[in-house]
Amino acid sequence: MKKLVVLLFFALNSFVSYSAQIPFTTRTDSLGNIKNVRISNCDTKNQLSDSEDFFKTVLNTSKDDTFQRITLKRDSFTHERFQQYYRGIKVEKGEYALHYKDNQIISANGNYIAIESLDIVPKITEEEAVNIYARMCGVTQYKILIRPELIICKGRHALEKEPLLAYKISLSSDSILIKDTGYINAKDGSLIKTESNIVCYSSMGNISTIYNGTLSTNTSYYNGAYHLCDSTRGSYIHVWNQLGASSIYPTYCAEYYDNDHCCPKKNLRHDLN
Repeated sequence: MKKLVVLLFFALNSFVSYSAQIPFTTRTDSLGNIKNVRISNCDTKNQLSDSEDFFKTVLNTSKDDTFQRITLKRDSFTHERFQQYYRGIKVEKGEYALHYKDNQIISANGNYIAIESLDIVPKITEEEAVNIYARMCGVTQYKILIRPELIICKGRHALEKEPLLAYKISLSSDSILIKDTGYINAKDGSLIKTESNIVCYSSMGNISTIYNGTLSTNTSYYNGAYHLCDSTRGSYIHVWNQLGASSIYPTYCAEYYDNDHCCPKKNLRHDLN
């Protein structure tokens, strides 16, 4: 009997160790956020096949995080893209893509926003937030382009780590051009940030490369940042980091961008040498 108990204890410990030692490597950004994951030893049984297990094991998500699948594509591989929610509230720019081969996750890339503790009960109403933003824009007569959405977002600057509860508001007016979407703090009514509704405009920027030093190139401004994209020739030429993914779909790649149109060398070393 004692021998049987010892054997059962050993078998249980072996299973836990086996499950906990998923072989994977990661790449992180300057703030330590995991942007890219590659699963090693794809031919072994020690793999991840379930998205929920991946988020918990690799990204170390909390019990308040959930991920809703928003796209599914199949070619020679399977690609799933997920939207992050925190206690049921959408986390803007919190998305992750998982890539499968033979029903096993082999790589992933995206942006997971870790939220330690956030009160999701707003202190102002949606109507109040709209009126606040309209006053900031200097209009009294306006139309709501898209119904305001209660979301979780970060501020404009990347170093602002703490996510905030906000109303995302887009307005139009016959009296003035409102070119920005506003993010109004759902707690105190302050303006968190704005993002341009204009698709893009071009600007010259500097990029640092390993072998060719600092170069000048065209960048395009959209989504609140300067992207390594040339829109001056009647079409768009993008430079993407494939992040180790098997697919070349833009959905599963990451664009090079920076807030001041200067792309640092560490962002370009994998592709622009």
